[in-house]
Amino acid sequence: MADSAGEGAGKANSSASSPEGSLSIAEKNGVADTNGNVARPGDSASKAESFKGDADTSSAAGGSDQAAAAPEVPDGSTFSVTYFDVGQGDAALVQCDGAYLLIDGGPPSASSLLYSALSREGISYLDYVVATHPDTDHTGGIAGALEVATAGRAFCSATQAEQRSFNAMADRLSSQGVSLEVPEVGDSWELGSALVQVIGPVTRTDDGDANNDSIMLKITYGQTVFVFAGDADSNEEKGAATFLDGCDVLKVAHHGSAGSSCYAFLRAALPKNAVISCSNDNSYGHPTDDALSRLRDCGTAVYRTDMQGDIVAESDGTAVTMSVARNADVDTLVAGPGGGLGAAGGSSGGNGASAAVNEGSDDSNSAAGIYIGNKNSKKFHLPSCSSLPAEHNRVYFSSRDEAVSAGMVPCKRCNP
Repeated sequence: MADSAGEGAGKANSSASSPEGSLSIAEKNGVADTNGNVARPGDSASKAESFKGDADTSSAAGGSDQAAAAPEVPDGSTFSVTYFDVGQGDAALVQCDGAYLLIDGGPPSASSLLYSALSREGISYLDYVVATHPDTDHTGGIAGALEVATAGRAFCSATQAEQRSFNAMADRLSSQGVSLEVPEVGDSWELGSALVQVIGPVTRTDDGDANNDSIMLKITYGQTVFVFAGDADSNEEKGAATFLDGCDVLKVAHHGSAGSSCYAFLRAALPKNAVISCSNDNSYGHPTDDALSRLRDCGTAVYRTDMQGDIVAESDGTAVTMSVARNADVDTLVAGPGGGLGAAGGSSGGNGASAAVNEGSDDSNSAAGIYIGNKNSKKFHLPSCSSLPAEHNRVYFSSRDEAVSAGMVPCKRCNP
């Protein structure tokens, strides 16, 4: 998926000097060296160095004692993570040596995006699927991915939930003979030459807060580390911090909300790069200035799907290179949806439709990608149909009944 960030994408190497014109974001936000220290132009002392110096390193050391050793990186090995621009939600595809892990699937409107992305890359098998928690903005598009690819194993923080998108995912997995599993902290598995480890939730809640039960993952490839924080808030982050002692890329928790990305977690994670996934028109104010200011204090280079589209991180086992689909030079530390760019430079929501979906809800009137209608012919299709209309002629439905109620008739080719 390394090419999906688009032609002419900006690139940044997190541990090497910047080629001219390619590291503008990191130059603004601070460039990290191989020791995780970040120097800013004009700074007499690295802010990240002092930030790290305030950390309680004893907890991080305890977590590393529990971590399994990552496999060695063999010659010819490859590793990449594509953070998809799915609007207000999360979706990432991890690739290592031809093995694939899908982490979340964005809102229902991302269903056709994931279907197209996997089809374009010829991916028909996902070794692992992880839904960090059942909320619609994380499980909505997974059913679309499972239309083109079968899954080996699938994990979620729960095996039952009321969200329709969660149940569509579970039904699709069941049709493939795969049952959802709830992993335990410390569980790990190999993905090619990478090691995936579950680092949260350390303590499960009983208050119905799905966000704080989010599965958190640490992926180690050679000397590089990638962290996925789901929608965890500061309480869960503090528990997961014991497993961390620096990382190269952090998928920021809960779309950059004020209640996540706490200092205790960031002191352990010390992310050189951070990816925030949200839409350019979300009603939550994501990403917040609170989260961005804490990342700024950490000296982290921030990347955002609402401003830069798909984001790709590639590792050679020693250094990480970041690529964006657009707006490589934009100031990503401006708070709020789209960072002031608006629709012109912000998120497409995956398919051009607004992705302002209520988090955790399953609004039947929201754009969805399980059934795709043609505005002109009034026919509706499965995402796998060879007769799908052009993007500008599409309308998305979350159920067959909704499509029929809208006056659509089923396509005779795919028989939805």
